[in-house]
Parts: sequence; structure tokens; C-alpha cells
Amino acid sequence: MAPPLTLRSSEGLQVIVNPPNDLKAVTIFEGDNKENRCKVMKYSEDGLLLAWCNNESIIIVETDKFTILVKIDQARTQDLILSPRGNFLATWCHYTVDRISNKGLPNLHIYDVKSGSLVRSFIQKKQPGWQPQWSSDEGICIRNSNNVLHFFEANSYETVKAKLDLFKISDYSLAPSAPNYMIAAYCAGTKGQPSFVRIFKYPNFGGPSAALANKSFFKAERIALFWNKVGTALVVLTSTESSDSSYYGEQGLHYMSLRGETCVVPLDKNGPIYNVEWNAASTEFCVTYGCILILIY
Repeated sequence: MAPPLTLRSSEGLQVIVNPPNDLKAVTIFEGDNKENRCKVMKYSEDGLLLAWCNNESIIIVETDKFTILVKIDQARTQDLILSPRGNFLATWCHYTVDRISNKGLPNLHIYDVKSGSLVRSFIQKKQPGWQPQWSSDEGICIRNSNNVLHFFEANSYETVKAKLDLFKISDYSLAPSAPNYMIAAYCAGTKGQPSFVRIFKYPNFGGPSAALANKSFFKAERIALFWNKVGTALVVLTSTESSDSSYYGEQGLHYMSLRGETCVVPLDKNGPIYNVEWNAASTEFCVTYGCILILIY
């Protein structure tokens, strides 16, 4: 049986339970006006939970029968994410300031999924990179706070157990290799200095030799990080908005390993890079790239 297909539209939230054999859509939430619509939805990694916000509250359902597990009274949620094991829900809404005290109000909230209770709230002004990252066993959780990575352990969000403070970390990725927690951190270059990605093993962040691997590059306004499943190697996709040779910018592919090996991945033709995927054994990766031939008749 194929996995269900979920549709989000102005009419609400619908699920096609058995595609492609049965394409009849079942409505699980009906949006009745412009203010009461499904703005965002996310599945858990195992597909057992579905969370969405209707601009008035957040609803989490169990997808075996689409029964409501919990309802959380939080309006105007712009984004949300479920932890790998479905124990926690993180939400983000626009940052606002209290008119009386002139102090910023917390806008990143973490909830316990089973009870719907609020666990902890933070101030996260910008939406890009707002999502906390959990390890696959939920043993640690990482949050980017003002370009410094804050680490929490054992589902306790009151105490920061460790910090990774480099030169303004703008992106990061936690390898899916728990309990060996490997973190790749990206810092954008400024004033003629190159951008770089460094790999660390949690919680060993101190000292000049703490980084297990380091790769620098100049043409990297944006990056995407692709770990293999065992967390021993990483592919870094770098991109620029535009360049002298291309209106669409330039891209590069780089390989890094925990042994400190780094190299540029050679590609035999020019063109955009669309995707990178590792094989199940974590020994090889596939790259989709090149210009698409357009035929005009």
C-alpha cells in the first residue's frame, strides 16, 4: 500500500489514503474562511504523526486513523517541525515586541507532543535557520542562537550543556549517527576571507585540533550539507547568486570525511547541480547535474 498523499489548499487539509488505486480525498480539516486556513503542515519522520496550524491552533493527529492526539492553542504559526521520534513539536511565529515593556516576546516554542504542554520558549528573530535539530535518538538538541550553537541534553531545555562558537555560524547539520554526535558548521566568509565548513564531534569543541575536518572556499554564498547515514562523510554543495560567467551563479561540490580528508568533487560538464544522495551503505553518492536540453518544435 502506498503512503497517503496529503493536500493543503484554501479549502482545508485533505488526505488521499490509498493512491493511486483510490484517489478519493478525505477532508480532515475544512477551512471555512480566509483567517481559518491551514497555513503549514509537517509529518514526523516515521509518518505516524501529522501536525498543522489553522491560524487559530495547532493540531497533531495520529495518521493510522487520523484521530486527534493533541490540540495546542497557539495562533498564527508560520512554521513547525516534529522531533525524529515524535516526542516534541517546535513552532515559530513572527518576532514581536511588547508595546508596554518594549521587550521582545519569545516566538520559538517547544511542546511535549503527548501532553501538549509548553516545555520551553526562546527568542528567534529570523525565520531562516530557526529549526532546532535533534539527534536521531533525541539525545541532544541544537539551536542556533545569534550564530552560536547551543546544545541541550536529555530533553532538558533549561540548561545549555555546551556551546559551539565560531565566526558567526550561519548554517549547521547534525549527522544521523547517534550516539556518535557529529556536527558540521558553516561560517560565511567576509572581507576577503573564505567561507568554511568544519566538522566536530560533540562535545569536543575546544582547542585548535578539535575540528575533525576543515574545508575552505571563496564562492559560497549558500550551502547545502549532505551526510551519509553513518555520519562518517559529508558532501557540501556551495552556491553563489550570480557570477561573471553565469547569471544563475556558480556551484561547487566538496567532499569531507571524519579522517580529515577533503577534496573538490570533479564533474565532467558544466551546469546546475540539482541533488545529492548517498547510497544505503554510505559508501557512494549520486549527483544529479547538468543543463537540461530543451527542444522546440
